[in-house]
Amino acid sequence: YELRQHAQLIVGTASAVLNPEVRQQLEDYMQKVYRQWQDLIAAIQQILNGQRDEDILCERLDMDDYLIVIAILRGINDPETLKAFIPDDAEA
Repeated sequence: YELRQHAQLIVGTASAVLNPEVRQQLEDYMQKVYRQWQDLIAAIQQILNGQRDEDILCERLDMDDYLIVIAILRGINDPETLKAFIPDDAEA
């Protein structure tokens, strides 16, 4: 599964947790791009509100959404893991 296609969502959510000023931008983005993914949006809202329990967050998710949530949680715990979602040419 290629998580890089969801890089903006993953990095954006981890960034919004660490910097609440970007939360509104993330929420606008989710409503535009992920509007039909209601279970994923609900899980991300829980993350933004402080929930970190994988079992609770992933209870209603399919495998793709589960992998996105796990990547977000890892990014919150260790921001270095977010570098995997940044294109190589953007790091220069």
